[in-house]
Amino acid sequence: MNSRILACAALLAASLTSAVQAAIPLTSAYSTDPQSDYVQDSTSDSISSLNMILCILGSMRAGSMVNAGPYIALVDMNKCDSKAASSGAAGATNYATAVLDVTRATNSDPMIGKVWLSMTDQGNALNVFLHLSATQSPSAAEPYGLFRLDYLGDKNGATAFNGFIDSQASSISQYETGNNSSNTAMALSATSTSAGAGTITSIGAPAFNFAYNANYFRRSDGTNDQCFDRSKANAQRSVWQYGTYDGNDGSRVDMANPGFPIVGSYAGTSYYGFANYWGINFQGLDLNTIADARPIAGLTITDQRPTNTTSYSLSKVGGKLTQWTQQSTTLDSLNNIPFSSGAD
Repeated sequence: MNSRILACAALLAASLTSAVQAAIPLTSAYSTDPQSDYVQDSTSDSISSLNMILCILGSMRAGSMVNAGPYIALVDMNKCDSKAASSGAAGATNYATAVLDVTRATNSDPMIGKVWLSMTDQGNALNVFLHLSATQSPSAAEPYGLFRLDYLGDKNGATAFNGFIDSQASSISQYETGNNSSNTAMALSATSTSAGAGTITSIGAPAFNFAYNANYFRRSDGTNDQCFDRSKANAQRSVWQYGTYDGNDGSRVDMANPGFPIVGSYAGTSYYGFANYWGINFQGLDLNTIADARPIAGLTITDQRPTNTTSYSLSKVGGKLTQWTQQSTTLDSLNNIPFSSGAD
C-alpha cells in the first residue's frame, strides 16, 4: 500500500556550498509544520468519492448559515479531490461556485440544505444539485452524524450521475450510478473514529470487504485476502507537494504577494483566472485538456493587477522530480523486496 505524502518540507538553500550545514532547529517551521497523507489502495477510488462529496459539503459551512437566506460559496475542488492531490494539483486552486439555501423550522426539526454547485469537468459545464436533511452532527457515539444527502449531476443537459448518501448511527451507505459514475454501492460501519469495516461493490470490478483499526488494514475480494501494516515506517512514499523553507534557520518562506489575477485568451474566448505559487487556474478553462507545449499555441495571458498590463506566454510540461537516497543494508534484508538500479 503506497503512502502519498501531500505536504512535505523542501529546503530553499541560500547558496550552494560544499561546507557542512548546521542542523535545522527542531522548533522551526521546517520541523514542526504538519504533513498530510494520501493512501492508495484498491478500495481508494470508491472511498475517495464519498470523502470528496462530504468534504465539499463541509466546506460550504452550511451549519453556520441556517435561516440566513440564499448565499454563494466558493469551493476549492482540489482540496477535496484525492486524485488531484496525488497528481500534484492539491496546491493549485480549482474553484466551483455553490448557491445554497439552508433552513430549519425549529430546533427539533431537521436542517434542510438546497445546493446548486456549478463547475467545469474536462472543459464541460457541470451542474450538481444536492438536497440535504441533517438531524445530528458527528459525535463520538455517531462518528458520521445523522443525515441524508441526495444529489444529481447534469453535464451539457444530460444526467451524468445521481446517487445518495445515508448516514445512521455508526454506519453510512452510498449508492451512485450514471454514465459519469463508477456505479458503486458502499456500506461502512465504525466502532470508533479509528476502527471500522465495510463493503464496496462496483460494476465491472470485484466486490471488496474490508476492515481496519489504528494498526492494520485488511481487504478481501473473495479470492485474495490481504492485510497491511498501517505504519508509515513500512510504507512506500511518493512526495507530491512541497513547502519552501530557509536552509539556515528552517523558517517558512512566504511571499508577500504570492499570487495575482489574470485573464487568458484561448480559441477566441476570454477566461478569468489566478496565478499563484502552486500554478495557474482559469474559471471555465481546464488546462489538463490542452496538450503539453512550450509555449501553448493560441493562449495569451494578461496581468490584471491595477496599472499592470504585462502579457505572458504559458508553457505546460509534465514531469516529476525523483530523489534517490543512499542506504546501507545487507542482501539478506533485501530478500523478496523489488528494487531498481542504474548507472550514470
